[in-house]
Amino acid sequence: MNNQASYTKSDLIRYFKKKGFKHPDDYINTLLDYLFNELVHDKRIELRSFGVFSNKKIRPRRYINPKTKDESFIGETMNIHFKSSKSFFNE
Repeated sequence: MNNQASYTKSDLIRYFKKKGFKHPDDYINTLLDYLFNELVHDKRIELRSFGVFSNKKIRPRRYINPKTKDESFIGETMNIHFKSSKSFFNE
């Protein structure tokens, strides 16, 4: 794969088709569904020689609309955090 910053689902499917996989779209969909379901349940996913996916909680905060000056609150949110392994860049 190229050394680009991000990959789309279609990039991954195209890559695996070139490698000779018969139905890469089914494999990619299954993998992404599994990752999503595990992250929804606050699990940490570690893929050896690739990296770790985990959830990062963002604290509740106050929000002020700059146009109307109305104040409201945003509840606690979750972001997906990815940390790549050291061996991923060494290869």
